[in-house]
Amino acid sequence: MSCVVQGLISQQSRRLHRRPNMMGRNERVLDAMAVLSFVIGLANYGENIDQSMLQEMAKNIMTDIHKHLQEQDDKIDLILERLEALDDERQL
Repeated sequence: MSCVVQGLISQQSRRLHRRPNMMGRNERVLDAMAVLSFVIGLANYGENIDQSMLQEMAKNIMTDIHKHLQEQDDKIDLILERLEALDDERQL
């Protein structure tokens, strides 16, 4: 092997040996965060709401809002009809 190739291999080897220490530290932090997240998730398991429950709740809320708005429209229509009737009576 030439000296240049041996030098490149040696250089790459030193880089690879330095990275595991740094990566090990980062991996330990990420592992700790994952474990902590898992423990918090377990603690809140009973309170967690899945996506289908959220969609059903949103659907029910929208249905209630639509129903309320329809009731308000009906009341406004009734008021307008009565006002028009009163106006027609006055014109006679």
